[in-house]
Amino acid sequence: MTSNPTLPVGHQLSGGRYQILKKLGEGGYGSVYLASDTRLAGRKVAIKELHDPAPAAQQLFQREAALLASLNHAGLVRVSDFFNDGTSHFLVMDYIDGRDLLETALEAEKARRLLPADKVADWILQVCGAVAYLHQLQPPVIHRDIKPANIRLNTQNEAILVDFGIAKIDPKAKTHLMAKAVSLGFSPPEQYAGGGGTDARSDVYALGATMYCLLTVQLPPDGFERLTADKPLPPPRQFNRSLTPALENIVLKAMALNSLQRYQDAGEMLAALRTALGKPAAAPLIVMVPAPSSVTCPQCGTLCRSGAHFCARCRHAFGAPVIRCSACGTPARNGARFCAHCRAPLSAAPGGAPTPPRIDPRQASQHVAQGDQFARAQQFDRAASEYEAAHRLGVETAALYTSLGRCYNQLDRYDDTIDLLEAGARQHSADAALHTQLALAYLGAEKFSQAIQTLELAYQLAPDNDDLALLLTNIYFDMGKQVKALPILEQLHRRQPQHELVRYRLAVGYLMADRLREAEKLIKDLQRANPNLGELSFLMGVLHRKQGNPRQALKDLQAAVQRAPDHALAWYIMGEVFMEQKKWREAIAAYEKSAIANPRDADPHAKLCLCYLALSKPTEAAAALARAVQIDSNNQIAQGIMKALGS
Repeated sequence: MTSNPTLPVGHQLSGGRYQILKKLGEGGYGSVYLASDTRLAGRKVAIKELHDPAPAAQQLFQREAALLASLNHAGLVRVSDFFNDGTSHFLVMDYIDGRDLLETALEAEKARRLLPADKVADWILQVCGAVAYLHQLQPPVIHRDIKPANIRLNTQNEAILVDFGIAKIDPKAKTHLMAKAVSLGFSPPEQYAGGGGTDARSDVYALGATMYCLLTVQLPPDGFERLTADKPLPPPRQFNRSLTPALENIVLKAMALNSLQRYQDAGEMLAALRTALGKPAAAPLIVMVPAPSSVTCPQCGTLCRSGAHFCARCRHAFGAPVIRCSACGTPARNGARFCAHCRAPLSAAPGGAPTPPRIDPRQASQHVAQGDQFARAQQFDRAASEYEAAHRLGVETAALYTSLGRCYNQLDRYDDTIDLLEAGARQHSADAALHTQLALAYLGAEKFSQAIQTLELAYQLAPDNDDLALLLTNIYFDMGKQVKALPILEQLHRRQPQHELVRYRLAVGYLMADRLREAEKLIKDLQRANPNLGELSFLMGVLHRKQGNPRQALKDLQAAVQRAPDHALAWYIMGEVFMEQKKWREAIAAYEKSAIANPRDADPHAKLCLCYLALSKPTEAAAALARAVQIDSNNQIAQGIMKALGS
């Protein structure tokens, strides 16, 4: 991580209003300073400097900082000012004179004691209330960095949530540079690169992880490792026997890898916490905070141009009344009959009693039948219109949700599918087809962590569905988790013993698990049916290498590249065999072929560096290493070489 220049003590900002007293800390996206407000004698503030001079980042900063400055909740640090000096952006916040909960937990760990569970629960209750406030804003504010270090205890021992440096206002927006940070142990898997983005449930995970840490005085297992390496989450009561089962269940639900299985926002978690602690239910909190520098739609929260009469997104007429769900307070689009959040029927006007939808069963069934007909003809836009009409008439069966979701997926309307089927999944939690379509939408929207979790849930619900099982193994193979696919593939193989793709993947899985005898039998069976398939020669090469037969391995790998000259992995494994035999020049030739076949792979270049070093060719070695780092600065082989060389 590149360190940013530090502002010196005494440096003045914003025309001399703020004077730097000292640096409090630094993160990947900026620095935090303690400063005095010269206009208000004695007032100390925390100023966070965010480094990103890009015009898009400046515009985003202005929008988000304006909204953050308008927040008003006792559990949130108050943002009182924001400005930029052309190269950096600054957020001015109240300075909370106290200690953070990370310091509190570390002190307890050092003393080998646990924090009182009732005190921890009270702190989390306060923070959860603040996050529930953020989640009920329109549009919601997603904090995205909740952790013990960002919760400070003031002099009254009240928990205050601080640090809005990576807050994200619109959960449907693409992740921007200011919002890419993750905190190991506290960030959910969807927040990592390639995870697909965050929403209110991501904050719920972080709240649960924070609660886990404080109750156990243990760092929670990292969410990404839990997903990719199947690292289990030890139950909190394993470390703290005084914890009640109700509080433990709240932590485990909040930290579910599948976001559908978590509380859907901090408000739900807050209600569960109050119940577990025997506290009365709080009155619903409905808030609307417009961005002061623009026209904000009061219905969907979209920022619109000044003077607009209609929202560009939901077509709400400015000045018209906003219809809210009387059950949960969620605003609804024009003409909606059901709440998109809790599916309760909507009233005709704000505050009115819910009006039951008029359901005409015959008309609804006609729309469904017409939709089915259009879907069979692959006219998915027309089918979607018919299904939508049936849904408006009150049809909420799992089959309708699944059919409409499938149409949306076919039309690449992945966000619409996700909105629809997440609501449907709450009603039909045991329907595998619905969850499968939702997983496909997550894949289309590049929300990979949600996709794999939802697909696994669908498979648990329908383990005999061969298409679903094959789809899940596809995902496991794409993730490099071939061994995890083995039990599913073995079941598929028992049901479909002649399915070539299943047999091929099962062979690969056996190879990865070093079950070489089973792998060899399958590969030879496949070769008898497909004697000229280069991929099978490649697998035999890998097998013979694992069996300690390099001569035969090279013959098989050479046969593979003769049939498929651009087989990058075959060339790479060939290079590995030559390296093991210390045939450096032959290895160089193979690695170069691999690099040409797959120019985005850094590994061959790193291995070329090792070969050149063995041949005492430092210039060529340095060039190969530089290419590896240029392709992937985090490449493990290249990092190992640089560490060994002391560079």
